[in-house]
Amino acid sequence: MDTVVTPTAETTATEPKTADPKAAAPATADPTTVDPATVDPATVDPTTVDPATVDPDTVDTDTADPSAEAGAGVAAAVVHHYTSDRLIERIKAALRATGVAPGTTTPADLKPVDAFHTGGTAATEALLDLLDLQPHTRVLDIGCGIGGTLRQILARAPCPAAGVDLTPAYVEAAEELSRITGLTPSRGFHVADARDLPYEDGAFDLVTMLHVGMNIADKAAMFREAGRVLERGGRFALYDLMAGPTAGAIDFPMPWAGHAALSFVAPPQTYRAAAAEAGLVLEHERDRSAFGVAFFEKALRAIETNGLAPLGIHLLIGEDEARTKLGNLHAAIAAGRLQPTEMIFEKP
Repeated sequence: MDTVVTPTAETTATEPKTADPKAAAPATADPTTVDPATVDPATVDPTTVDPATVDPDTVDTDTADPSAEAGAGVAAAVVHHYTSDRLIERIKAALRATGVAPGTTTPADLKPVDAFHTGGTAATEALLDLLDLQPHTRVLDIGCGIGGTLRQILARAPCPAAGVDLTPAYVEAAEELSRITGLTPSRGFHVADARDLPYEDGAFDLVTMLHVGMNIADKAAMFREAGRVLERGGRFALYDLMAGPTAGAIDFPMPWAGHAALSFVAPPQTYRAAAAEAGLVLEHERDRSAFGVAFFEKALRAIETNGLAPLGIHLLIGEDEARTKLGNLHAAIAAGRLQPTEMIFEKP
């Protein structure tokens, strides 16, 4: 059974820092010469590092400092993990294989691949049901992936919206898939880091983030930026895989990381503390473990019975490892080592 936690404590808002969205990009670093543990995250632009030149397996789990995971080498390895060759071409080919003719694609056609998180589009809808989306709501989706969450939002309310993601290939796919479905966000998709958003203070009324925090060690910076770009009275709605109540290591590979060096899963209390430090007030929390277990049991049964469908999440996580990654995730949630969790915060 899913568990809802009703918050009782409030926090005091902090004064946000200022940011110029037109400011020059941060200085870059050469991942071949920089020790990630010595790099200041504010000085690194991982989007300028060619992910094709970075081997994630060269990131040493024993020596990499999680508090400095924004070092160019580690950040580029995260981008490398998510980069998939010819992604747009393969998604369009899969659409054709399912009978969708070019020029007729709808958001419903993209449903099997459109939500790279536990529970798929049903999980997105469940979170959106808790939010008061209106045509005037200014929305930012952090870690937008290929744009599925924003397309679901725009299908509900044609509001001013933007999406950011660290992976250029995802941003390109988000732009193209939104174009062919007629649901392009008015403020576009952009390559950006969740810890250094290219927007002014108070630029949005709602910030969403689904299954992103597992790749971000610095949860405090993540919450500071989300809080900074929120208008007062705005909300930050997230859905992340968090550390569950059962102690023990999780097995890799996982959908978000091939090994532990790129994984920064934290318990719900870490999120609450980071949010409070950023001046955000928790108004909703729900453990979605039961929902997640049922979702993966159904998905794995379908794969076992019918094999991989032409269109699906395996296009994002790799066909060869899809069963292993999804199986590891299912096992970790079922054992209580991971806990898919919704949280909604307000900026007073």
